[in-house]
Formats: sequence, structure tokens, C-alpha cells
Amino acid sequence: MVQPTCSTHLTRAFSQSLHVLVDPHLLELEGGGQVLAALQTTDVVVHVTARPQPGTITWERDVTSWREVDGEIISRTTREPEDQIVAVYAAEAMASLIEEQTADPSRGLTAAVRGLGSSSGKTVTALCWGLDKLRRTKPMAGSYKKGEAVRNGGGNRRKGAPNLDRLQMEAVLVDTLLDTPHNFRFVNSPTDGGEFLAQMSKAIAEAPFKRRRAEPQFSWFAEADSARPVKVDREQRGLRRLWAEQLTPK
Repeated sequence: MVQPTCSTHLTRAFSQSLHVLVDPHLLELEGGGQVLAALQTTDVVVHVTARPQPGTITWERDVTSWREVDGEIISRTTREPEDQIVAVYAAEAMASLIEEQTADPSRGLTAAVRGLGSSSGKTVTALCWGLDKLRRTKPMAGSYKKGEAVRNGGGNRRKGAPNLDRLQMEAVLVDTLLDTPHNFRFVNSPTDGGEFLAQMSKAIAEAPFKRRRAEPQFSWFAEADSARPVKVDREQRGLRRLWAEQLTPK
């Protein structure tokens, strides 16, 4: 049996301090329940709660701080929001936004994503599945970020749904990526969407651990004439004792 490593325990601890806030409108979409189920398989804490932006997913982290009060260390845990938000669009809604922007560049997808980023103060990732079934030509599924496009997949257009042109879609996506700092993620199914959100949650949970591991270690000792060393760590614990040691008459 392989014993879990220290980093595994730390990663799990960071995950358990992360909360995923899922707007209930997501569950009204086709496959929304599968996405929620995928999130619930992770170590993060999942909440279904109304968000200011319907159909979105956000993250919050438990952050504990300490302070000294009358010689006693008091801890306090607060929730701090992360700077990411995922907006989940039904395929028909995404296609309509793309067609709207084609007709009027001041409206449509770019305006919607920019508006969401402005109102939330976060970096937006627009998530959509099933869009390939609305396209007239070879479908596309993958990530859309600055300088990145991955294409694959297949499907048939739904009867009565918007008839989306591939070149039309790509032109709108390029405009949105160039004009905003936001991203897209197109996948083939709700299962793929759930896997993407689970991976994203894990990455957000582990971010503090990776940042700390990359930081240079800060630990030093100050020695008084009495040869009693005082250790001060990165959180400045021990600093009060250090000053007391330095100021005490020898």
C-alpha cells in the first residue's frame, strides 16, 4: 500500500478549504446534474446557492488569520473570493450570441462576456457543450485562450436550433479573445464539462500550495548577547519576542 505523501495531505487540506458556489440555474440546463455530480466527487465543498450572475460558478476559500490579544493567540477564519468565474451557456444561447454579434458587433458574445467580467470583477471562462451539433460544417471542441485553439469532435445539428456557421463562430471568438482578457471552453458533453470544472477546482485549490513552494524560504535567527536565538518565520511569528529580546537591558 502506498502511503500518502506530505504534499498529498497539503493538497487535500487546501481542497477542503475551497468552496464551489453553483448557481441553481445551472441545474436547469441539459446535463447540469452531471456537472454538479462531477464537482461533488472532488475534495472541495460544493454549495448550490443563488449567485448575482445566474448560471455561473465561483469559488471562495477559507482563510485563517491569527492575532495576539492580551498574550493569547486568537484565530479567525473568513471566506475570501477567488478571481475566477465560469459562465455556463446552453448551446442555443451561445449560438444566438454569436449570430447577434455577427449582425451587430456592439452586441452579442463579446459584450456579454465583457459585461460579466465587469460586474463580477473576475476573469470569465465561458463554458458550453453541444455547440458542435448546431454547426453546418466540421465541429470543434477544445480550449480557447490567448494564442490557443484545439479542434476536434463531431455531431449533427439539432432540428429547429440556430444554424451556426463555423467561420462565423471563429471570427466572433477571435474578436472576443482579442478585445477581452477572458477565455472559452467548448466541450462535447456535460460529462466533459464536469471534468473540466473538477480540474479547474483542483487547480484553484492547489494554487496557494504551489505559490508557497515556489517562494524562497524565509527563516532567520537573531541572537542576543545571552545566546538565546529567536526564530521569525514568514508570517512574522516570533517578531514580538525578537524585539523584546533586543530591547531587554543586558
